[in-house]
Amino acid sequence: MLFCSARIHRLECVDISVLKTGGGCRRNCSVDSCSEVIDEGDYLGDAFRTEVHKTYLSDEWSSYIHNVGDKFHGAAELREKLRKYAIALGFKFVFLRNDLDRIHAVCANVGTEGCDWHLRAFSSSSNGCLYITELNNTHTCKGVVRTQKHKLLGSKVVKTCIAADVSFNLSLKPREIMSKFKSTYGFDISYKVALKAKHRAKEAIYGSDADTFSKLSWYKEAVLQSNPGSSFVLEVEPSSNRFQRLFVAYGGADSVCNWKEWESR
Repeated sequence: MLFCSARIHRLECVDISVLKTGGGCRRNCSVDSCSEVIDEGDYLGDAFRTEVHKTYLSDEWSSYIHNVGDKFHGAAELREKLRKYAIALGFKFVFLRNDLDRIHAVCANVGTEGCDWHLRAFSSSSNGCLYITELNNTHTCKGVVRTQKHKLLGSKVVKTCIAADVSFNLSLKPREIMSKFKSTYGFDISYKVALKAKHRAKEAIYGSDADTFSKLSWYKEAVLQSNPGSSFVLEVEPSSNRFQRLFVAYGGADSVCNWKEWESR
């Protein structure tokens, strides 16, 4: 009980006084304190040992929002870092204003518990960056609890964390993303979020399918202009105009084939 009490109160050493009575005589004996620092784990066993805190890449998210005057290179960066900040601390927020040049966010519990947390940021006309102009970074609600799952931890946030992995390995599976995200960032994400985040990451790296398809017309003109005699056949579904197949035969390649055919005669 003594060691349990000391652990609860986070005491590093304890003074013990022994009161001895006998033969009508009372004598006070004091044991020297701090003569030896004792690890309570040696007495309480492995079940009571303090667990070593594991470091995650998400630990730095809690430092993304500091003070009035913080600078962000556009609204997109502020939104991303604000989401990660809320996830790391364990609270939710809502946007009252969410424009390219102005952002106003308040705690999600402002209506139910009257929480005072809020943030305002405005864009500077000189450089286009957003600066925090007003910040109450103290929550008066009871909803600030960090958990392994968070409503704001969607595909937009996860995309920024896995883009490098997707670029290195396009065959990365959603369940592999889920497992690595848990071990690296310390949060649980669903299969759906992992799948959508991978799709978003591919679009950010290579562009969307629609953007790529729209460039085929430009590519056709460039091929026919730079390689006279080339063949370029693009087939699509008549009803939906969806891509089916593409055949390209460069004029230079045809000339080489014809020359080799003539040489062999």
